[in-house]
Amino acid sequence: MNKINKRIEWIDIAKGIGIILVVIGHVSQNEFLNYFIYSFHMPLFFILSGYLYKEKEHFVKKKAKSILIPYFIFSFLTFSYWYMIERKLRGQTTNPMDLFINIFVAKGGNQNYLFNAVMWFLPCLFITEILFYFLQIKIKGKYKLQVILFVIILCSMLGFIYPKITLLRLPYCIDTMLTAIVFYDIGYLFKNKMEKFLKKIKSKKVTIIFMILILFLVAIFSWIEQGANLNELKYNYFSLFYMVSVIGSLFIYMLSNQIHNKMISYLGKNSLIIMCIHEPIKRVVIIAINKFTGINNNILRQNLASILLITIITIAITIPIIILINKFFPYVLGKGKEKRYVDY
Repeated sequence: MNKINKRIEWIDIAKGIGIILVVIGHVSQNEFLNYFIYSFHMPLFFILSGYLYKEKEHFVKKKAKSILIPYFIFSFLTFSYWYMIERKLRGQTTNPMDLFINIFVAKGGNQNYLFNAVMWFLPCLFITEILFYFLQIKIKGKYKLQVILFVIILCSMLGFIYPKITLLRLPYCIDTMLTAIVFYDIGYLFKNKMEKFLKKIKSKKVTIIFMILILFLVAIFSWIEQGANLNELKYNYFSLFYMVSVIGSLFIYMLSNQIHNKMISYLGKNSLIIMCIHEPIKRVVIIAINKFTGINNNILRQNLASILLITIITIAITIPIIILINKFFPYVLGKGKEKRYVDY
């Protein structure tokens, strides 16, 4: 196996683990589990995207095609389903026009994406990638790295302060981007700096001990942080938030280099589709299990066994849709019928 394929393999595994955590996090109402998952699962995706960053011709156009096309198509599809079916069944009174307009405005927050809460990620990723690209091409000179780091640290401080002074959400999740770009830059730097250091750890026993220690720290720090949430701009402790996000992502990096699982890799390769469609599917699965078993929804979403069952069923239902989209509707993902590695 050559170096490039090995790199892609661990990224797909990491994305696969990440998307499983995303689904679990949206199924679960278990407080401790959610504190743990939300502390790093979305930062992980920004870090992976930063790792894959490459300056290329027509960068903005290509990113618009690969990120915004899926965003608009999946937003319209899931909004239509919510508008015609789900809002009536759930008795939701939110003005549908407000949600429809927000597809174009792309303000973050669950209340603005009631039909599909996770859709905020794509416009936020797009803006993050574009800003980072312009920083890379516009800033020149001997101190380029230091200047970019200064700008990104300034962004992180603004991202932390902004929700403290106003509840006004900014278009295209710019308010979230101020925090997310830090993770994107960490991924970029990790590829060039830290990864070489970590690969020097040859002993599997040392690696496992290190992973157990990291997992313990994430559990403790995420409980202290009490539910960080990028989408909701919830960061209780500035330094702790970044620390637990990074070490949690580091754990996934190390784990993804230890396991070789075709199914997890497959989920990782198709994480975009799963991310965009799992939310409405999850809600149907929960209702179906509730009707079949008579178990209250709150209990279903608190119990670890039922959370895992709902997650497995939800992901299983996405697989035929993944096959269908990849085979017949690849344009939904902003690409042609040729197979290629998508770098987000």
